[in-house]
Amino acid sequence: MVVPFLVSERQSVVLVSTPTNHGADDLAHEIRQALFDLRDDPNLPHVRKRYILRLHAPKSENAIMRTQGPKVPKEQVENVKVPLPPRGTQRVMKGAAVQMLERFRANDGTKFEGVRDKRVQDITYSAGYMMLLVSGIVPGTEYEERCGDHDPYAKFRMLYVKYNTGEEPFDDSTDEEEEFRELTEDLYKTVLKGASVIVGTTAGISGEDCLQHIRHQVSAIFLDENAHEREDSLAPLFAARFKLDPCIVLIGDQEQLAPATQADKQSNAFTPQLEISWMARLIKNGMKYTMLTEQHRMVEDIALLCNTLTYKGKLTNAPGTALNQRLNASQFQEWAQSFTKSTLTPSNRIMLDITPGGLNITQHKRRSKYNDYFVCLVSSLLPSLLRRCKDATVAILTGYSEQRGNYLRMLGNMKEAKLEHVDKLSVDTFDGGQGRQFDFVIVDLPVNYGVGFLADSRRLNVALTRARNGLLVVCDTKTILAARGVTDYLENLIALFNGCTTTLQGNKDYPSTTYFTPGDDYDD
Repeated sequence: MVVPFLVSERQSVVLVSTPTNHGADDLAHEIRQALFDLRDDPNLPHVRKRYILRLHAPKSENAIMRTQGPKVPKEQVENVKVPLPPRGTQRVMKGAAVQMLERFRANDGTKFEGVRDKRVQDITYSAGYMMLLVSGIVPGTEYEERCGDHDPYAKFRMLYVKYNTGEEPFDDSTDEEEEFRELTEDLYKTVLKGASVIVGTTAGISGEDCLQHIRHQVSAIFLDENAHEREDSLAPLFAARFKLDPCIVLIGDQEQLAPATQADKQSNAFTPQLEISWMARLIKNGMKYTMLTEQHRMVEDIALLCNTLTYKGKLTNAPGTALNQRLNASQFQEWAQSFTKSTLTPSNRIMLDITPGGLNITQHKRRSKYNDYFVCLVSSLLPSLLRRCKDATVAILTGYSEQRGNYLRMLGNMKEAKLEHVDKLSVDTFDGGQGRQFDFVIVDLPVNYGVGFLADSRRLNVALTRARNGLLVVCDTKTILAARGVTDYLENLIALFNGCTTTLQGNKDYPSTTYFTPGDDYDD
């Protein structure tokens, strides 16, 4: 939907927001890929100067700008004069940039050294890194396209290098310090005003640090995952005085999770109102809306689940979801066949049905649930999946925080053992997965005498629609079907895996794995 704004010759700013940081990262990646595809069109030369920003908190952007540029030893600072990168060398930094983006720093658990915000997982689209490119500190096309033979950032580069030695950056006088701050602020404004698309969380792009610089240029606002966002979170955005009267597009799925609230329904009569999104309220009051029925994420095997259970056959599959368009889809089938050792029909949705008894026991802890047997089983299967599908992203999603804790402990052990391609693996709850997508998803459904959270079909719909190319469900169907509160949704879900289910015995021994030891406590 942002493509028309990208191809237009008129320079404007489009704001794209979503409730979560992971969702903003994914959106930024998808929009940037669309921009790169447009740059190849010879009929759109103006698009080559367009760029997008994934906006983080101002302090984080400043930290990225200060720490991710080249470091200069102290002894080389005196009388330093930073030259512009030679023309035509914009590709030289590619290898170094890739290395920088791939390395993980053990600095308060953050990914980039000097950037203490754990939410920053990619600096490629950040305003801080764009400041380094635009000013010419990091080689790239951005400086040459915007400055040409004019050099407006010579003073900034000199002060930046002096500031970047790790020593006291300025003389006793504060004049130089103040000048550097002013130059940094001017460069930040320039980068924001020059962006075609700014992506971030709703709270991030609603901040005055962003809107005060671009409110006169905003021509469209896209609010993604709006059905999951509370109304009051949008108030700062709509309080801004936009000059161009931008169009506002609400994007969301009311069949997925509603806005989260900590209010107690029994003690607070307004809780039901807090759980209504702005989108839902407008629809309830008669506003017309359009349902997008062509899905572009899931291969047909996976899309069949939500299309049957939730959307009543209204969805159609885009051409790009065909198996011959997805290399990872066939790799998932091969992987599934390798460990099921059965005559299952090749499929991209597989269920591992663990028989009750033995060590297959779902237990309670701190009002949550966990099953060590499930974790051991998944832990034993993951290494072969990561090896076979090297470039695929994999997520483990579960409905309970205790089970998530077990999987995080497993993930930590895998990282410590330096398991190949473990950086592609994520762990979260169903709620945390909303707004995201992965090549492969493992859905963990621990159940004992009651189905608990799994009675909420919207929560299950989120879990089942995160996977693009492969879905593996780990559960105990007999326990689920006998549990208190079992729903038609759960019964029909199990039935849809007919022919795609492998039954495993709950043995006296746990599946062999070196990455998880049952019984250990996890401190989240």
